[in-house]
Amino acid sequence: MTATVRSRFARGVRRSAPATWALGSRVAGLVASTAIAVVLARSLGTDDFGRFSVASSIAVGGSIAVAGGLNRAALRDVASLLAHGDRGAARSVIVSAFGAFGLVAPLGVLGTVLTGSVVIGWSRTVVLTAALALLLGLLLVLADVIRALGEYRVANVASGPSGGAAVALGFLVLSAWSLFRPRTADAALVLNLVAAALACVLAVTVFMARAREVTPRATTTSPSANPKHLVVAGFPFMVTQVALFLSLQVDLWIAGATLSEGDTGLYAGALRLMNVVRVPLTAAQFTLLAAIPALHALGRMEELERRVRRAGTIVTIPSVGALLVCVFFAGPMLALVLGESYRAAAPLLVTLALGQLVIVALGLSGNVLNLCGFERLMLVFSVGSLASSVVADLVAARLWGVEALAIASASTTAGSFVVLWWLAHRQLGIWTHPFLPSRRNLLPSAAISVPADAPG
Repeated sequence: MTATVRSRFARGVRRSAPATWALGSRVAGLVASTAIAVVLARSLGTDDFGRFSVASSIAVGGSIAVAGGLNRAALRDVASLLAHGDRGAARSVIVSAFGAFGLVAPLGVLGTVLTGSVVIGWSRTVVLTAALALLLGLLLVLADVIRALGEYRVANVASGPSGGAAVALGFLVLSAWSLFRPRTADAALVLNLVAAALACVLAVTVFMARAREVTPRATTTSPSANPKHLVVAGFPFMVTQVALFLSLQVDLWIAGATLSEGDTGLYAGALRLMNVVRVPLTAAQFTLLAAIPALHALGRMEELERRVRRAGTIVTIPSVGALLVCVFFAGPMLALVLGESYRAAAPLLVTLALGQLVIVALGLSGNVLNLCGFERLMLVFSVGSLASSVVADLVAARLWGVEALAIASASTTAGSFVVLWWLAHRQLGIWTHPFLPSRRNLLPSAAISVPADAPG
């Protein structure tokens, strides 16, 4: 290998490192979360597993409210100031961001308590849920500030649903350890709290070291270095994030509020198994996050369509295989993975899998719209989609029970993605559904040549 080849290889490795860490961290978190579900489903039983699943889902949704969108607002402003070399002003924004966190976090915690009281009923579980939401919200802000400061490894490990790979792996170790295996929903929440606290300690340590290295004491200020400004700037981010999260989780909350704990546990077990099917789709999203806005900014729409549809083709093959297993072997798979008591959730898993099949078949339409300048359209769409899901799921669960809830959830979610697929074509003139599988369509695309000053 010549010196030139080695140099190009080293540059390629450095450029791909952030994407590799992002993808690896998200996949590790998903795998760990699935393993946690297996451990808890077997150790808690359907009643407590359902209660824990609802509580942890409320905590994750509450963490978004606790963060108040400050994670994205601070990431945008700090990264922009550092890109212009204004390190002092960047430090002042960071200080203001944590001041703003002190304003919005109590409201997020209060919202979590109120939501938990309605869905679960007032109890110690609600207190633990609110505490977990506070830690996960702090971790969201820390992770994105660390990312803005250029430390992508810890940022990627500590970010994502439920606290990312750091919390998921820590929780898995604690849950699997025989001396501390949880037997109740509250015990499982305590272990989740411990894992989140350890991840926060790691994030704070890295943040302090990185902040001292990258940003000196503030000698200049920025117009955005004001807690009230950051609260206002973060609000749209928070609304969008909460709406998108709830559109995927509201059915579980409705199950917890309207159905028995046993039925809720069965429904939660079927949902958790769907995480395995979502792994390829998540992987495709992370591999294209930088390419989508770059190609759109350069006006290379034909190439954008080709890359998105090719990624959809590659994703479809393992996803469809997993979905077919869910459809034809639902009962045996649930019994094997989660335990014999979950075999009764087979009809629920089949229904949810069929809905997921529609989502996979339509590709990455939502990501394309969000990354190509249609954030407001996505905000309106996500709120409308959430409202329709709440109405349909609530009516179905109250009138006909858990199986009707699964049908309503799968139908509304699949219908929403059909609308997104159509909107992507209407607004951008491209399709996002996969190509027909072939050797040509499965070969990886050539690397995108993007000018240094191009957006994205």
